[in-house]
This record gives sequence, C-alpha cells and structure tokens, in this order.
Amino acid sequence: MEVLSKVGDALLSAAFQWLFQKLDESIKSHHSQQEEVLAELQGWKSYDPQIRALLKDAEEKQITDSSVKIWLDDLKDLAYDMEDILDGFQADVQRRNLTTKPHQTSTSKVTLKCLPSFKHNDSACDSVTISKVRVIAQRLKSMVDRSRTLSLVSSTIQVRERTAGAAARTVPTTPQLESDVYGRENDKEAILKKLLNDECSSRGEVFCVLPIVGMGGVGKTTLARLVYKEVEQGRFNPRAWVCVSDQFDVMSITRNILEELTKARCDLNSLNLLQEKLKGELSGKKFLLVLDDVWNEKGNLWDNLKVPFKSGAPGSKIIVTTRNMGVAQMMGGKNSVHCLGVLEDDRCLSILARDALGVENFDAHPNLKNVAQEIVKKCKGLPLVAKILGGLLRDSEDIDDWKYVLNSKIWNLQGIQSSTLPAGLMLSYHHLPSHLKQCFAYCAMFPKDHQFNKDELIFLWMADGLLKQQSGDKNQMEDIGHRCFSELLSRAFFQHSSNDASRYVMHDLIHDLAQYVAVETCCNLENMLEAKKEENAEKVRHLSFYCRWLDISKRFEVLNKMKGLRSFIPIVPSLGKNYLSNTVVHDWLVKLTCLRALSLQSYNIRKLPDSIGDLKCLRYLNLSETAIETLPESIGFLLSLQTLLLQNCYQFSKFPATIGNLNDLQYLDITNTQSLKAMPQEIANLKNLLIFPKFIVGKTEGLRLSDVKNLLHLRRYLSILDLQNVSNNLDARRSNLHMLEALDELVLEWTSDFDDSRKGSDIAEEVLSSLRPHQNLKKLTIGCYGGKQFPSWIGDQSFCKLSYLRLSGCRNSTLLPSVGQLPALTELIIEDMNAIKTVESEFYGRGGHGAFTSLQMLKFHNMLNWEKWAFLTDTGVEFSCLKDLEIANCPKLTGKLPSHLSSLINLVIKGCPELTCSSLSLPSLKKLCIAGCNQLLLESMVNLTSLTMLEISDILGLGSATV
Repeated sequence: MEVLSKVGDALLSAAFQWLFQKLDESIKSHHSQQEEVLAELQGWKSYDPQIRALLKDAEEKQITDSSVKIWLDDLKDLAYDMEDILDGFQADVQRRNLTTKPHQTSTSKVTLKCLPSFKHNDSACDSVTISKVRVIAQRLKSMVDRSRTLSLVSSTIQVRERTAGAAARTVPTTPQLESDVYGRENDKEAILKKLLNDECSSRGEVFCVLPIVGMGGVGKTTLARLVYKEVEQGRFNPRAWVCVSDQFDVMSITRNILEELTKARCDLNSLNLLQEKLKGELSGKKFLLVLDDVWNEKGNLWDNLKVPFKSGAPGSKIIVTTRNMGVAQMMGGKNSVHCLGVLEDDRCLSILARDALGVENFDAHPNLKNVAQEIVKKCKGLPLVAKILGGLLRDSEDIDDWKYVLNSKIWNLQGIQSSTLPAGLMLSYHHLPSHLKQCFAYCAMFPKDHQFNKDELIFLWMADGLLKQQSGDKNQMEDIGHRCFSELLSRAFFQHSSNDASRYVMHDLIHDLAQYVAVETCCNLENMLEAKKEENAEKVRHLSFYCRWLDISKRFEVLNKMKGLRSFIPIVPSLGKNYLSNTVVHDWLVKLTCLRALSLQSYNIRKLPDSIGDLKCLRYLNLSETAIETLPESIGFLLSLQTLLLQNCYQFSKFPATIGNLNDLQYLDITNTQSLKAMPQEIANLKNLLIFPKFIVGKTEGLRLSDVKNLLHLRRYLSILDLQNVSNNLDARRSNLHMLEALDELVLEWTSDFDDSRKGSDIAEEVLSSLRPHQNLKKLTIGCYGGKQFPSWIGDQSFCKLSYLRLSGCRNSTLLPSVGQLPALTELIIEDMNAIKTVESEFYGRGGHGAFTSLQMLKFHNMLNWEKWAFLTDTGVEFSCLKDLEIANCPKLTGKLPSHLSSLINLVIKGCPELTCSSLSLPSLKKLCIAGCNQLLLESMVNLTSLTMLEISDILGLGSATV
C-alpha cells in the first residue's frame, strides 16, 4: 500500500518556489536587526537552485524507490519548518511596527509589555533565532548530501504541471444532475419494486432493510439517491438520509436521524432520551430512512440502533449502502440484498464523454473514440473513475492529452492492481495543478464522510497559505479559493452532500486518496489513536477530531508531541454545548506557536487566556457557538489574523479596543450576537474587512455612521443598527454607502423606541435620504424607520438587481414608497406600519401599466389601520407574475383585492374581518387559507379550478375545515 502515497508529490516543486520567494521578501525586509541572521538566511537561499533542480528527478523516482520517497517526506517536513520560521519573522516585524506606531494608545502599550514575546531582551531572542536558522541550514545541506547517495540527477528548474485541457478549461457552475446517471435503470427499478411492496407487513414486520452492496466507486450512493428522490413524498413520511461511515456511534447516528427528521438541533446527551424522542417522531408513521456507507459488522450495535424503528408503521423501509456483504446480511438478510455490479464499458464511455466534452458520445469526435474506449477499459466498470478522468480531460480535444492519460506509467505501478485505490484516481490527482494538490491534500484532515462548508474550508486554506495571489491578480483570496473549490468540485474530488445542499463531501475512495498523498501531515485524532500511530505525531501539521460532550485533557496529551501543529479543528456533530478541559486551552494550545487555524467551536468557553496573543502566526480563530463573553486585549496582537468567527455567541458583549490593530483581518462574523450592543471606534481601522455583518452606531462614543467609509471592501451582507443615534445627516452623507459595490444585502434599522417627535422624524428622513446604497444591491430591509415618507431612491429603476424589499415597523410612514417599477423585484414584505390607511396609486410608480412585473411574493402583515387598497386597473396587470399573496392581521381593510391574478398559486388571508370582495378569478390557485374573515370573502372566490388544498377557520357561520 505504500506505493499509493508515492504518487503526485510534484507539488513540492511549486511549494519550494513560493518558499524561496518568501525568503527573498524576508531578506529584503530585514526581518532581523542582526547581520548574523541575515547572513544565515542568505545561506538558505544558496540551496534554492540545488534543491529545486533535484525535485523533478526525485518526484519520478519516488514511485519505485522508497528511499527517495523518504527523502521527499523529510524535505516536506523541512519546508514546513522553514516556513514557520519565516512567518515568525514576519509576525515579529508586525509587532515591532505596532510598538513604534505613532499615536499608539496607552492601553495597547501596556498590553504589549505584558506579551512574553516582548518581555525578553533582544539578545536572548536573537540567540534563539540564530540557532533555529542555523539548524535549518544544516538540514538543507544534509538533504543535498543525501541526494548524492540516492543518485538524484539535477535538471533544469521548471515548475510545470501537465494538466490536460487546462488552457481551455471551464469550470461548471452547477453540479451534474441525477438524470445524467447512466446504466442503472434496471437497478433503480429493482430497488423501487422492493420499496413499494408490502412483504414485510405480511410477515408482521414493521420495517424492512434493503441493502445495496457493491465495491467502492461503483455508484451505491448515487443509486440510493436516485431512488430516494423518485419515491413520492406521500408514500413515506417522514424521510431521512444519514451518512454513517466507519464510526458506528449509536448515539451520534440516532441524534443525526432525529435532527434530519425534525430539522432542528437536539442537545440531548443520553441514548435513552434520544431513542424515546425518535420513537415519538416515528410512532405510527411509515418512514423511509437511508443509512449511507455502513461498515459496522457488530450485530449488537445494529440491534441497539434499530430499537426506535420498531415504533413506525408497517411498510417502513431502510435503505443501506455498504461495501461489505456481511454487513448487508446482518442488517437485512440474504434475500433482500441488491448487489450492484460494475458498469458496462459503453456506459462508462458515455460518462467520460459527458464529463470531458459535454456530449453524450464521441460521434462528433471520432479521432478520440478509440483512445477513449481504451481508457474506459482501465476504469474497470467504476463510474467514479470515469467521471474523475473526464474532469481531468475536460475541454481537451487534443489527442495527445488523451494518449498521455492512456499511456501513463501510473496504470501499471506495482501494487496498484491489489490496492483499494483505483489507478485512475491517482492518475487524476497526479495531474492536478500544484495549488489544487495542496488544497486537496489538506482535506485529508477531515474524517471520512465529513460534510464540510465551502466558505469554512476556503478560510482554512487561506490560513495555511495555500491560496497564492499571482502578480497582477486583483481578486481577493476568497475569490481565488472559490475558483480552487469549483475546480475540485468539477473534477469530482468533491461532491454535493446528499442531505444538505449547502455542504459537500468527498467520496470515501477520494478520501482514501487524500490520506495517502498527505501521509502523516493531515489526520483525524480518532483515526490516529485507533491505528496506534502516536509515534508519528511530531509530523502532524493539521488535526481534526470529533467534538465530545466532555473532552478531558487526557484525550489531547498527544498535542505535546505536535510542536509544528498548524490546524486544530473540532468536528462538531450537533449544535449543543460541549466542554473542553481548561488545561487544553490555557496550557497546551497556547504553546503551539505554529498554529495557523484554531477552532474552539461549540465548547462552553467563557474567556480566552491572555496568552492567546502568543500565537503570532494565527490566521483563523473560530469561537462560534461558544459562551465567550468578551475577548482579551491580547487578541489585538494576533496581527496575522485573517478570520475571526463569533457566530451564535449569544453572550458575547464587548470587543477590546485593541481589535483595531488587526490590519489583516478580512472576516469578522458576528452573526447572532444579541448581547453585543456597542462597538469600539477602533473597528473603523480594519480597512481590509470583507465580511462584517453588523455595524452598531454609537450615541456618544464608539462607531460613527461616517466610519462606514473606511470599510469599502465589505461584501455580501451588512446590517447597520441603532440609526437613531445619528444626530444629523452629515454623518450619513460621509458614510459613502453608495461606494460598497460588492454588497448584496443591506439592513438599515432604527430601534422601536426611537424619538417620535417631529424633529426625530425629520432627522430620520434626512439620514435615510443620504444612505442610498450602490445599485448592485439585491436585498434591502428598512426597519423601525421614523420618517413620514420614504426617499425617492428606494424605487429608482437603476436598482436593476434589487429582488427583495422589506419595510418593517415604520410606524410614522403614511405613504408607501413607489417601488412598482423596480425591474427585478420578486419579493415584497410590508409589515407593522400602523400609519398606513390607504395603499395609493403612487405605490405602483410612474410606469403606468405593468407595475410589479417581476413580483412573485407579496405580504402585508399587521397593518392595523389599513383601510383601502387602490389599483391602477381592474385587470390585475400590475401583478402579472404574482404567485404568493399573504394578508394577515389587517382588521380595518375593506374593499377589494386585485381581481385577476392569473399566476397566483398560494393565497393566505387571516385576521381581516371587514374584507369583502367582488368575484376573484384565480385560475392557477392551488392553496387557499382563510382564517378570521367574513363569510362573504370566501363566497367571492370563483374559478378555482386548480385548487388542491383549502384551509378555513374562524369564518362566521362556517367554523373550521381543511380539505
């Protein structure tokens, strides 16, 4: 199996190129005051051409020579250590610049003196630095000397990856659909037939298990997904899909099933309580459950897991996918097993054509067909291999590229035929560009079947320096990360999760590949301890582990061996609170000075130690879902920090002023931090922020509205709160909100107890008038606005991307803004606006006929004084695309509704006792819900030929009913 890890280490060539570029920058920047250190660094540089000239030969010979493989592994460790030292130099320079920065606050100066990095005298620090640098020089010399004994041959330095079709490559923006699956029609029909019969019921069994068995990569999960989506929702309710993997933890699986059924988190930490709750959810119901990728062969664990399933209704089904026939027979018996064989070559050929050329066959490319057929034979009937090779050859019509893949030596490597990893997967990895190799290998840290979030993974790539910005590239690192992610997705190294559209997974074979190429550098703690490989802990750079309800220090003793650890990432199975030993946080983690990424997500941590500031290379800090209340002042000395996540930290209430020191900070996510009521003015110094979802305006101190002008790179979402604290519109004009062109969604909000006086109302109007956003905006919410009228910019047709508008709690406004001519508006919500008595013609804008031409959803809620709804015409042309209409708690509304809503599908009217209408023609209406209304309103509904659901309640003289 060792041969598998020898494939594809060409990334070292590119890694060393970047490393020595960083060395040049370090020397030019004079990162040390001592000439002795600079001289040693110059000595490093002398090894650059020698090392890189040897790599080409070494990367080829490692496939067949284990000694060369060991040499390359040692070289990789050396590269990590070199980068740690250079990054440390960079961090020291940043800290020195901070201490000498003009107008430094006294608070910052005091805190700086407390940092261990600044306690020691310069000579002591420099002696340690010189010693580290000299050791690296000795190791570089040793590597060159060892290369001679390995007979490695120097060659011309040329960092280049052969990537078939790379020049013309285009990355798909959407995943392949299940309808694109080939050759599984008979298998699908066989599974569906078993699903829909009632043999279990006739035998007196509540549920049947239907195992799908097949080798890795043959398409078991894809087949199960096809069946799961094809079965009508009404036949099985509820339904759940859960990935099990090799960690068969009954309590964790039970919780996952429960959370999938309820779509809500479950904090229970008792198996009995979890099972009782799951029984309640399944009781008397005919359910469908998919248990994907099961490895467990222990019958007692399966017996424990299935206890709650017996409370379901007869005819319930459980689909199981597994590679192991023993697992299938233990869970479902011999007669129910469906064996999934390999795919015919002609079907694999169709997959290859689709993924490489975007066509169904090779009829339009006859010159490639013969080569393609030979490649398909090497896929050995595995659709995953055909798919991933198609990703490798995407958009290439050059027959030389196809022949290069066909004739690759990797197909014939000794040991490949008996391995669990198909050669085609390793071949595809081998030809990834080096930056994608690094990003992919990083994912070996995650456990098998882990569902990861795209943004979170990109932040981690950034933290480890894997995303390189080429000269002249003006894109943000995040944008580069999205390109890398999309490329790996398009090449099938990543897949969409089966049960969560926002998450992604790696096929278990792809995960095996990632673990082999990453060797010991990336690992999962459980896997390491289970394999008893603690002796390799010193080589681990990236570590993940399953978060437990109570994590004691003994579990993490191995951290004391991981001196070069860069990533410490818990895998959080659910959103409940967990507990981590103080010893781990206060004594061990803060000593891992090479850390780039630290996550304490979900742990019940209320404060961080002051020594957190010693982690000078830290770039990613995730404190989401913790009990953190504030941050120590020393947080301001994590000067390399790029990402700080505080999502769902409900008790977090205060930033230290030193937060303003973090010039590299780009992502400061404080979503759902309800206790945070004020922000220090120093946040305005963070001019590189891209994500900062909540901006709180201070009254006498803290952030001013005009400080928005310093944050012009903000993107995605921004909520500006406490606008009642703006005393005049000068601050609003100075905010330059219109310059935030990357912003998609904007919330402008006053508090509900704003100054209700004429003066307060006038100021609110002036402020809102001056807060015109950029015309790229897609969503806008205005809350608790105190003005009597809205500025004209809200309905300006130049907002050609604005699709969502919500006006809430604007209790002084007597007229709605003219928004009917917004060309892209699809959703409009108007609520809690008690000064509105009439919706006048101004609401539709000056376009005459055809107002609200794109509107699909319209909601009026809690309009307590609304009496009349006026229209431009009687034909309803102003709402030609409207599909959903809700009117709720509008007790004074009389008159009529739009009479001709030809596209309306859902209509909800609640709490409108005075509303009576003339006849309404609603030919497309499918769902009608009327509650707390007059009987005459119901009688006005005519031509409901498409109606499928009718709910009525509290109708005078009728009572309640559901049809």
